[in-house]
Amino acid sequence: DAPALTKDIVELLEASPALVSKIVNTLVERGLVKRHLNDGDLRSYIVTPTARGRDAARQLAAALHGGNGG
Repeated sequence: DAPALTKDIVELLEASPALVSKIVNTLVERGLVKRHLNDGDLRSYIVTPTARGRDAARQLAAALHGGNGG
């Protein structure tokens, strides 16, 4: 639910910045996250989930934890 810096996402996923950029672009296009320039470091972005993105994350978590009734 919390905003995250793209560099932190890179570290968390142990992925390349290029791959994370592609993933974030796709999530932005699908309306699941918003991306804003980081005022503290204009070379990086802050990624924030939208309401639609939070709903999708909750549904995914429920499905992964057996909360989908199946």
